[in-house]
Amino acid sequence: GIATISALPSLAEKEDLLERYIGKPGIGTSRVKLYVCNEPKKCLKPTAVEIELSDKDSLYAQVQKTLLSILDKIISNKGELTDEEMALIEFSQIPLISLLEIELALRGEESVASFAGDAEFIEVVCYDMVTNFMRKMLSDAKSAVDELQTAQLDNTPIERFNANVVMVQALLRDKRYTAMTKLQTIIAVKERLTQQQKVFQLGFSRFADN
Repeated sequence: GIATISALPSLAEKEDLLERYIGKPGIGTSRVKLYVCNEPKKCLKPTAVEIELSDKDSLYAQVQKTLLSILDKIISNKGELTDEEMALIEFSQIPLISLLEIELALRGEESVASFAGDAEFIEVVCYDMVTNFMRKMLSDAKSAVDELQTAQLDNTPIERFNANVVMVQALLRDKRYTAMTKLQTIIAVKERLTQQQKVFQLGFSRFADN
């Protein structure tokens, strides 16, 4: 017989879903509604289930831990990257290794540790990673659904699904743009503070010489 499909409403369009999923230190447990498969292989009847994410289970906490582990290996120049570290690098379009290596070379261990552990920087990496991952998943899902289109008597569910994809892609694009703008601001402020520190040190050395 002819397979039929139905389109479930996107949960990503709900306000603050990504924020709840990413999490932040100190906010305690977050409640996030996600689709869960009814069985592991075909997943023909997924249902929306509300789950709880503690601070330590949040994406923020895991990205923070992974970033600091990567940094330790950069500083010591020892150790192979784990699967988690490789996944973070793969799904983030921020050149994390280069960024940390440059910061280490120019300003030293204390500065790069402060940079990698900065809450706003970690949050930016979270948004960059999760939006890129979701964009890839959306692209793969859309390609799979488009292959079913010729086999359907009624393409309304597919058209509804594709419309949802367009809206979610726009949401992810906006979230990522905001994150990248914040990263540029972080780097610009850090550079300005470094220049101010150099001016202060120069003025202090002149004062000491006199």
